[in-house]
This record gives sequence, C-alpha cells and structure tokens, in this order.
Amino acid sequence: MVQAELNYIDFVGIPINKKSLVDLAKETLSESKYSKNLENKNICIDIAVINEVEMKRVNSAYRGKDLSTDVISIGEYSDNLNIENETKHKIILGEVLLCWSDIKKNATIQHTGVIYEFAYVYTHGILHLLGYKHGKDMFSLQAKLSSEFCDKIEKNKNEVS
Repeated sequence: MVQAELNYIDFVGIPINKKSLVDLAKETLSESKYSKNLENKNICIDIAVINEVEMKRVNSAYRGKDLSTDVISIGEYSDNLNIENETKHKIILGEVLLCWSDIKKNATIQHTGVIYEFAYVYTHGILHLLGYKHGKDMFSLQAKLSSEFCDKIEKNKNEVS
C-alpha cells in the first residue's frame, strides 16, 4: 500500500478531520493509474484550506486569473510523472490549496453535499499532482472515491450514534 503523509493547515475550520483526509489521500494514490510507481514510497502532500481572498491572490499569482477557485495544485510532478525514476523513499509531491467557500457554493450549484464536493476537489488536486489531465479517467475516479468517502463518513456517524 502507498504511504501518505499530510502537512495540513485549515485556516477556515472545515468539518473533516485530518485522519479522514490522510485516508482519502492514500485511497487516491492507491487507486490511481500510477499506484505501482508509488509503492514503497512515502508520498508527502501539503494541504491548505483557505478563504476566497487568499485563493484569489494565489490564483492570480500562479495562473493569471483574478478570481477565486475551489482547488489549485502546485507540484513537482504536475507536467510529467517522473516518480517511477525517483530514487528517494520520501517524495514531496506538492501542495493542494482548497477554498472552502467555493466548495460550498459548487455543492449548491451541483446539488451535491458539501462533503462530497470537498472530497471531489480534494482528490482532483491530488490527481493533478500525479500528472492526471482532465478527462473521463480522472473524473470517474474522483466520483468513485468521493462517493466511497461519503459512505465511510456516514457509516462512522451511525456507529458513533
């Protein structure tokens, strides 16, 4: 199984705990088409949940777009997957920035739950760090992982209640 380590900062107070995010990152890495390249490596990902003002600033600086967005991935391997040739055991994959207010807005527009939408864009960001481009493979994997994540969260709620 793929090992994942998260450096996680939540500036806005989302209702998802770090352990759940680590588990979802591991699932995403393990179910990606690059999972064989990730085995026996410790994949490190920086995750930050930020507000709209900060996301707009980052989006403007990195992408030249003067607006907020739900997710931005910044990574070493975004354009070309060279992980299989990486000799280090610990790989710093990159950073995923998530905007909670944009995620909530999109959940309303898409008629999905906010936890599903968060999982969807979170996995989207990780997949971009692996080198995925937008397309059927990426979107179907995101949907599958997000649904499974929501099912686990709901199951855990029922077991605690």
